[in-house]
Amino acid sequence: MTDASMHDLTIEVLKGIRSDLAGLREEVAGLRRETNEGLAALRSETHQGFEVLGHRIDNVLLGEHGREHARLREVEGRLAACERGIEELRSQGEGR
Repeated sequence: MTDASMHDLTIEVLKGIRSDLAGLREEVAGLRRETNEGLAALRSETHQGFEVLGHRIDNVLLGEHGREHARLREVEGRLAACERGIEELRSQGEGR
């Protein structure tokens, strides 16, 4: 093999390597884009999921407190009626 043919062979090998590297760079760039798009979509879905979860938690908490509040009002109403009844009985007992 002559120096010229060795030189030509080396040039061809280097061109092939350069071509392969260019293809790999394009693949890596494509994968990077896909990864970034996937992460952006995941962040968006996660954010939306947290919003939905927050609304559900609020509804549960408000629902529980709403029921407790209504129950408390009912008990307070019964207690007030009992207190009025006791006062009426006292006033009737004093009137005798």
